[in-house]
Amino acid sequence: MRILHICIGNPFTETMYYKENYFIEANLLDGHKPIILADTTKWEQNNIVEVGTCDRILENGARLVRVNLKKIGGRRITMKLRIVEEFVDIVVSLRPDVILFHNIYQEGIARLGEIKKQLPNCKIYGDSSATFVNSANTFFSKQILHGIIYRNWVKKGIRYLEKVFFVNDSAREFLLKQYVLPINILELNSLPSIIMDKDEKQKIRKEFRLKHGISESAVIVSHSGKMDKKKRTIELLKVMKELVKSHDIYFYIAGSFYDDIKEKAMELIAASSKIKYEGFLQQEELRTLLAASDVYVQPGGASHTTQNAISCGTPVIVAGKKDYGLFVKKNGYIIEDIEQVAGYILELYSNRKKLLDMEEEAGRVAKEFFDYRKLASRLYD
Repeated sequence: MRILHICIGNPFTETMYYKENYFIEANLLDGHKPIILADTTKWEQNNIVEVGTCDRILENGARLVRVNLKKIGGRRITMKLRIVEEFVDIVVSLRPDVILFHNIYQEGIARLGEIKKQLPNCKIYGDSSATFVNSANTFFSKQILHGIIYRNWVKKGIRYLEKVFFVNDSAREFLLKQYVLPINILELNSLPSIIMDKDEKQKIRKEFRLKHGISESAVIVSHSGKMDKKKRTIELLKVMKELVKSHDIYFYIAGSFYDDIKEKAMELIAASSKIKYEGFLQQEELRTLLAASDVYVQPGGASHTTQNAISCGTPVIVAGKKDYGLFVKKNGYIIEDIEQVAGYILELYSNRKKLLDMEEEAGRVAKEFFDYRKLASRLYD
């Protein structure tokens, strides 16, 4: 089947592993022909950068079509409205059997009636990771964009959608409260990952410790992301600075810092030789760090890397019951306050059996919720 991934409004970056990247890889493995329809933006470190229009075959065999957004006012308004001229003609010309909107908050969703007239057998799905934490945070966003513009577009297109996928309970709440979508059209389809088996994790763990001169009994804690104040990285660094002083614990950080915390973060990192900053890591490098870690900590809200850590069999300490309540039970801890982090890490530090039990449970949770091929197959089951 020809499966069209519409990535208008969320910068498609072929070297990164967001949901669309995982699904495209799964489609290829399952013998389908994925096509990506994207705007002309992508991620470079913390920045969204412009690239040109194109129609080319990627190294993995997927077809990438990049199109311009219609310019309305300045760049900010153009990026928020996400309007593609001749959208219907472009989609129809690609002759998809299945369409997945990776972001339903775009003008194209209002054109589904026109698309279905020309592609009556095409199945169309929507996906949303928007929550009240990462979206609708200002008057303009909540009342104008999500309250009027996007809502009217979604209202026009909803009858043509097979399902609207949500990634966690926070995203489900957003769709129900902000968009008043019928509950029967919603379906859990979490952020995907590649499941690592226990033998591979243990091999990576051993090699990482040998390479860095870390003992078998030490506990390695990790944290990552595009880090700003909301990630609570500074507070976490302060907690870890004290923990590594008197315990056989190491703290690894990967990713990049926004300017609002960069100077303070680097100062705290420099204060201890047991706090390591790895910089920006490619996907496989990050996966190695997650597998080598005994605990992954994300105290500032939802992050796809948390799912990746669980998929590597690594216990997690995270904030956000609505974000992680489905996925974190006996494989980690959900915190309400940053001060809880130290106690939970020390609990696992002093109880190896509990840590191993949590690793086992992490593997079970990953297979149930995060298997990228299982999640992608929902498009053609």
